[in-house]
Amino acid sequence: MTSTLLSNLTSRLGGFFLRPHYPGDVLEILEDRCTAVSIVRKNGRIGIRGLASQDLPRGALDPHFSQRNFGNEQAVSEICARLLKDAGIARGPLTLLIPEACVKVTLHDDFETIPAEIQYAKEMALHKLKKVLPFTTQEAAIALCPIHSAPNPLLLSVVMHGAILAQYEAIATAIGYTPGCVDIPSFNLLPAIEQMSLLPDPAANALVVSVDRSYFSQTLLSGGHVVLFRTKARNILSSDGPVEPQLRLVLEEVITTLRYYEDKLSSGAPIGSVLVRDTNGHANALRDLLHSELASPVHVLDLQPLLLPGAEMPPPGTAQMLLPLAGAALR
Repeated sequence: MTSTLLSNLTSRLGGFFLRPHYPGDVLEILEDRCTAVSIVRKNGRIGIRGLASQDLPRGALDPHFSQRNFGNEQAVSEICARLLKDAGIARGPLTLLIPEACVKVTLHDDFETIPAEIQYAKEMALHKLKKVLPFTTQEAAIALCPIHSAPNPLLLSVVMHGAILAQYEAIATAIGYTPGCVDIPSFNLLPAIEQMSLLPDPAANALVVSVDRSYFSQTLLSGGHVVLFRTKARNILSSDGPVEPQLRLVLEEVITTLRYYEDKLSSGAPIGSVLVRDTNGHANALRDLLHSELASPVHVLDLQPLLLPGAEMPPPGTAQMLLPLAGAALR
């Protein structure tokens, strides 16, 4: 899947197809919370050795693509240090998941050929993006993933302001940890989905809808690769207020994405399935609504198939929250 290649914003990849080291210990820093989890991996399954999560104080973190993200860096650092200790994670390498609002994801379809030399490919991708970036290309950190080459080359790029990346890495390094991989949560759902065998036909198209407390994303897969990614840096659902109008907002967003796919990207292949994750407690209701309005089957992503036999299943809300972190550990 694309996610196995996409995930090193710090340019630690020596070439396109080298897989970086993905530690089983994961720290997730989002606008509203931080979570640390230590995961043991065996035969494509996981067990949770330690888990700790805490909401952040209001104003401690305000994710942004081009401006400073931390309003209270010390508070975030202290919380992360405590969570890592409580989760039993020793100092060393870990996977760092950061807010979706920090990155720009672009699918490049205007390459005649994809350069074999990664640095040259990065320079070309940044040149194509320089008019839409609110900072210079010299300030950018970029990761690339080739989707396919001839006859229609496609290249996926993930761009982040280098100084903002350094802010998140500094949270970990200041307390004795090394980010072996830096990524966003949505892309880490993909290895979890792959392991769940929810896509029996690898060539089928699927839409992954992730409704988190601090972001909302849609990832369109075709042949196991990302061909469209949309994210909103806000919670589109909440646990407060009438549920039905909120679910309708998600439905409208999904319909907009599917219409765009049909008009601009589709080669006649329908969406094979819609996969849903929701940390607000409305996953089943959202599944039922989407199923009633769409022609495609809809499934709620479930942590249970990823767990080792005999491993304890966390409560539903925690399980939904952990899915991207579990995916990060499965790579």
